[in-house]
Amino acid sequence: MKITAAPKTTTTTNTSDQQSSNLSFIASSNFIAIAMSMSWQLAIVFLAPVLGGYFLDSKFKTSPIFLLIGFVMALSLSFLMIRKFYIQFNEINSKVKGKK
Repeated sequence: MKITAAPKTTTTTNTSDQQSSNLSFIASSNFIAIAMSMSWQLAIVFLAPVLGGYFLDSKFKTSPIFLLIGFVMALSLSFLMIRKFYIQFNEINSKVKGKK
């Protein structure tokens, strides 16, 4: 009786699945990095005008006019900061998808 080797089977890896999983990992990593950067910058941008307004109100013994001005400034600066990060995230995301 002659023993023959089993037929050789090749397993093909689906490279498109690997590329899409790599792209999703890169996109999620970029999102986390941008979110971490945005969190502390947003805290500073929001707190500085509000605390500055509070300090000016206490120094000049005025009604909360400077606090309200600081709050409006903080809202405006926060909106601009979020818009900047949104544009930045979209640029990075389009570059990652462009490598596909």
